[in-house]
Amino acid sequence: MKITAYLFLILLCCACGTESPKPQSTNPAPISNSPSTSTQEDKIITNFREKILLEVLDPEIAIKFKEVQQKNDSFLLELEQLRIDMIDTTGGYAVPNDIKTIRGRRNKDLPTRWLAYGEQGKQLEAAILNNRQSLLSLVDAKDLEDMKQNISLSIKYEEIAAKEVGKTWREYMFKNMPLAAVLPLLTKMGVDAQSSEVALFNYLSKKYPRKE
Repeated sequence: MKITAYLFLILLCCACGTESPKPQSTNPAPISNSPSTSTQEDKIITNFREKILLEVLDPEIAIKFKEVQQKNDSFLLELEQLRIDMIDTTGGYAVPNDIKTIRGRRNKDLPTRWLAYGEQGKQLEAAILNNRQSLLSLVDAKDLEDMKQNISLSIKYEEIAAKEVGKTWREYMFKNMPLAAVLPLLTKMGVDAQSSEVALFNYLSKKYPRKE
């Protein structure tokens, strides 16, 4: 997750012209089946995000954007916990922390039960919609239609209806899908959430820049 976080910071820095912090190591962190703990690199990321907000955005807008960031962070944690729970429930890893050795990678039953028809899928769908609405809540009405295209975290109901008549989004995405295919989908949702945050920040930094 650290490499993803640094890529996110690089995008954020490109949006505002700020030099990004350098990671302490170029070696990817192992994928863990336990929740991430606070590390020095996590603190660097948090502090740098705070620094960008204070230096770039109008203070009042910065406060509102920080609230959106916190909701976005919560969404990312929910995705990570769902990933962990699905891996653990299907038998964990044959080799500790090696994603290629997930025992339940061919399991289609759990994604179908949990995500296509279960509460986990309903909660995931609601979380995506709520997070998208949160991201768009800071956009002026006259800019809303354009920004909707830039907020990549979304559920394209119209496209699904055209392809699979009568299927819900959850059925379309997860029914009879092996866990090995579902995990990358969850990762993409997280990447979409992060890129959407960057797009919103870029919009706000131009619309409401901090005045000296």
